[in-house]
This record gives sequence, structure tokens and C-alpha cells, in this order.
Amino acid sequence: MEPSSQGKQTPATPEKLKILMRNLGIFGLLAGVSVIVGSVLSIPLSENFAFAGWLLVGTWAITKVFGGFGKGTGNHSMLLAGLQDGVFLFDRNGRVSDERSQALGKLLPLTLSTKSIHEIFRTYAHTKDENIEACLALLWDEGEFFSDFESSVSMLPKTIERRDQNEHLTLKCEYQPIYVRKGQLSQVLVTISDISKQTHARAEADAMTERMKRMSLAVCNIEAYKSFLGEAISLIKNCDQYLHTKVVPDPSTNLTRLENYLHTLKGILGTFGYEQLVHQIHDLESELKHQDSFMTGECHAQWTSIKDRWKFESSYVEETLSLKDYNNKVTIDKLKLRQLRDYAEQSQNKDLQAIVDSFTSCQIHELFRSHENHIKELCQRFPDKAVEIVFGPESDEITHDDIRPLENVLTHVFRNSFDHGIKPKAERRAMGKPETGTIHVSVFLTNENALHLVIKDDGEGIDGDKLAQKAVLLGHWTPEKAVEARFQDKLDLIFCPQLSTADTVTEMSGRGVGMDAVADIVKGLSGQITVFSEKGVGTQFEIDIPTHRARLKRSA
Repeated sequence: MEPSSQGKQTPATPEKLKILMRNLGIFGLLAGVSVIVGSVLSIPLSENFAFAGWLLVGTWAITKVFGGFGKGTGNHSMLLAGLQDGVFLFDRNGRVSDERSQALGKLLPLTLSTKSIHEIFRTYAHTKDENIEACLALLWDEGEFFSDFESSVSMLPKTIERRDQNEHLTLKCEYQPIYVRKGQLSQVLVTISDISKQTHARAEADAMTERMKRMSLAVCNIEAYKSFLGEAISLIKNCDQYLHTKVVPDPSTNLTRLENYLHTLKGILGTFGYEQLVHQIHDLESELKHQDSFMTGECHAQWTSIKDRWKFESSYVEETLSLKDYNNKVTIDKLKLRQLRDYAEQSQNKDLQAIVDSFTSCQIHELFRSHENHIKELCQRFPDKAVEIVFGPESDEITHDDIRPLENVLTHVFRNSFDHGIKPKAERRAMGKPETGTIHVSVFLTNENALHLVIKDDGEGIDGDKLAQKAVLLGHWTPEKAVEARFQDKLDLIFCPQLSTADTVTEMSGRGVGMDAVADIVKGLSGQITVFSEKGVGTQFEIDIPTHRARLKRSA
């Protein structure tokens, strides 16, 4: 069956219409002149029409000859030379014609001598040859299957990012069909245009919107933002150490630690709206997964870009909000309060201790505001889910010093509950649950001034059997142990390194480097974390760590 050519005829361009109208005008003028001359010379009407016809045929032939000559030499070359966009043609075999605009060499320097689109797109867009071959097969398909032009060229790149030492260009690729008779595709016209300025302006606008949002989050809780800055800087230094180390005694161990640091850094950056950095770190994690070693040039280039952006964006917030002045003032006040608190504890004056603690203690919803904002932001990014944090009214007031060591832990646990625990609205309705999932948080101070934190979600619960299967697959457990293990032992596998129940890798999960990092942090604080879960009901984490006050009391 012959493919339909309906809708594939190339419409007449303004230039073609001008040429057509000009030629018709010339033919009409000459025909009129011949009729007038015949009348003056008394030539019979039939002979006059014959003379006019021969004159028209001769004029048409001369026009075609000289018009084609001009088109093939001067006009065509001048047109290509004057274009600001890169232009070239390719045929059914992917061969690029010799006629191409001079601007193409400026936009894509290596294309001046290129003979095929395979070379162009492989070099500048990393397009696989098999994708190009599939595109060519669809464009020039002669069988019964017919694919429209736009669908076929969708396999070719829409944009090209060209980076070198001097500039970074964003180029837009557009494709136009050139048909011959009966709607048969002859060639494809490719136009490469520089859209760097538009892209840069759009990126700047998005970045400014992100900065405003970030400053709003920081203003809501200056103390939490300062703590976040210190933790982020520490994590960046740790990553820097592994990415620039000269000696790597155990590459696999170091790579695992680096992945943990990056995953934790990505999590806390998201709490204060550093979304562009989150995307960049996600790309770096993906690059590391495809490398045998993290000492590659591409990884270093990505990491350098991340550090440069972090330095600029964090400085922007710090300078705009005058955080340096704020830091100086708060630091002095905190030192005075700490001296007073130390004196109260050393003198065993309980009344004075209670008064000092009341100065720095506050409700937990004030200390968890950045995490609330982060969950709201995740709901905006993933509108199929609705999640809110609910704080237990029975919770004790605590200080920022009490909760600060657990900031990274909280980030991981909340994101884990959002991504793994709480299902989309439609699935929750089908389960008979409210559309909005809840993460319930309670905090208590024990008699020994230790912190007991309970985080519970009403999600799907943890599939212990699936965790056990993953453990067997990764070699952590034998099949026999998976059969004999208690349910609690299976739940504890959530803290096992490189083990995740996610089937696909996303920006939030799937790499198996989240909850093991949580366990390491809690262990480093001389604490412990316990997980409880019931299928279809939800999951609960309980965390116990000694607070600053408990450590002081113990040392005294």
C-alpha cells in the first residue's frame, strides 16, 4: 500500500510566489505586445495567436535556463553565506550534502568536513548510531508501515549543548521535509540556531525565583538555616576529600562513603530549596554508577560545577539577609546562655537549670519548620501525593541544640516516608484511607535528659519479604536465612548498605544509600534507631540519643 501523501506537499514560499508572479507578468506583457503588433501589421488573428504562443514558449525556456543558472551559482551561494543559522541537508542514507551555510562552521566547528549526520550528532549530541538508523528507516519507509515526519525525527536531538573553554552554547535543532513529486521525501533540511541568550535568561529567571523561595525559608527559621549551612559545608568538604584524593587504598569502600555523603547532601539541600544543586548531584550520582573509579575527568568537572554554584547561591542568601551580622549577635547570646547553663548544672541548681532551659526551648513545630516546608515542596513537585506533618501535643519542649545532630536523620526519614511509605491519593482511596497521608512526630525528654523521637506514617508499611529477597539477591543473606528469619530481622534490613526496595532510581530513592546513612549517624551519636511496621497500616521509627544536657550530666 502506497503511503498517503496528504498534507506532505511543501507549501509555496513567499520567494516562490514572487518568482511565479514575475514570470507571469513577463509572459503577459510579451503576449500583449505581440497582439498589438499583429493588429498594426494586419496579421490574421490565428497567425497572431500562434506567434504569441511561440514567443511565450521561447521566453519560458530562456527564463528557466538563465533562472536556473543564477540559482545554482550566485543566488544560492549568497543565500547560504548570509544566513545566521547553521543549515545543511541529509538524504535517506544520512549523507550530508556539500551545500551548507557558513554559520554552521561557527556553531559546530567540526561539521565543515562532515559527510554524515551520524558524525555530527554522535560528536555534539552523543546520539547513538542505531537511533539515527531507526530514524532514517522510518523517514524513508517503503513498506506498509507509515510514520509521520515529526514522530520520525523525534529520535534526533532537539537541542545541543556545546561547551568549550571560551563559551557555552545552547543550540536548537529544527527539521523540515523536502518532498518531490507524489509526496516522496527527497531530503531533510536541518536548521541549527543559537538560543543561548533565551535559555540563559529563562534559567536566570528560574534561579531568581528559587533564591526568593530559599530566602523565605531561611527567614522563617534563621537558626535552622545557619545549622543547615554548617552541615552542608561539612558534607561538601567530606565529598571533596574523596573526589580529590591521590591514593585510593579501597576504591569500593571510598566510593560507597562518597555516595552516602552525596545522598545526604542532596537531601539537606532540598530542605532549603537548592533544587538546581539537587539535580546536579543526582546527575553526578548517576555518573558515578557508570564508572569503575570516581577519579574521572567528567566527575571532577561536575563536582566543580556543583561547588561553584553552591558558593554563589549560599553567599547570595548570606549577604542579602546579612547573616554574618546576625551570626555575631546570636553567637554572643548563646555563649552567655551556655555559660549560665553550665554554671547551673555544675552547681546542681535545678531551678536555675529550668529557667535557662526555658530561654532556649521551644515547641517542636518551630524546630521542624524547614522539614514541613520541604514536605510541602515535595507535594507540589509530585501532585499525585498529599502529605502533611502532624506534631503530637504531648511532646516536650526541646532546644535547637537537642535536635541539631539529627537534622540529616530527619531529612532521610521524612523523604523515605513520603517516597516509600505514603502512596498516591488514588491508591489511598482504594485502600479506604484519606487522600492526605500523615507523618506524626513526637519528641520526649527522658529522666536522664536523653531524647526519644517517634516518627510514624500511615502509609503502606514495609514489605519484609521483598527486603529479604533483595538481601539474597545482593548476597547479604543466604536463601535459608531468608526463610528462617524473623519479621523484625527482615525489617532491620532497611538499614543495610546498598539495599533498597525501590524498583527504579529516582532523585529521591532507589540507590540504597539513605537509611544506612541514618543508622550510621545515630550510631555515631551513641544512640539507637528501631523500626516497626505493619503491612497496609504504616511504619514507625523510634530514635534515642543522649542530648547535650545528658552528656554534660554524665561527664560531671
